[in-house]
Amino acid sequence: MSLAKKMIELRKQNGLSQQDLADRLGVSRQAISRWETGAVQPLADSVKSLAQVFQVSTDYLLNDDLDTPTPPPTAQPAPPQEKPKSARKHRKWLLALAALAAAAVLVLVTAAGTAYYLQWKERQPVSMYDVSTDTAEENDNSYSDISFSFDEW
Repeated sequence: MSLAKKMIELRKQNGLSQQDLADRLGVSRQAISRWETGAVQPLADSVKSLAQVFQVSTDYLLNDDLDTPTPPPTAQPAPPQEKPKSARKHRKWLLALAALAAAAVLVLVTAAGTAYYLQWKERQPVSMYDVSTDTAEENDNSYSDISFSFDEW
């Protein structure tokens, strides 16, 4: 039996119209009609959704040789795996190390800020206009030596 015939049969067994099935799959009614007439084959995602709606396996839908529906395999969740104790210890150490590093950065930033503030507080203003000029004559040429002096902070 082909996929198109299986779809029609399963849809009617479940009492669904083409529109109802289209709504459940998130496709148009015309897409369902084209699948059932065999004009177009549904995409793999749509086949998977069809199998979930009809509660059959995708093998049953796609394999023309299978005429009896097979229930989909039930997926049993894998038991949660425990993290090894060493990983937990490493995590605790990493968190402690990160907290210590953050505290060290905070102390360094505070110390640098305090040092900068204290230096700024004790600064004296620099006079930009403390200029002296000396004139010297050599070989009948007049030179002017200009020197600037700034108070150091």
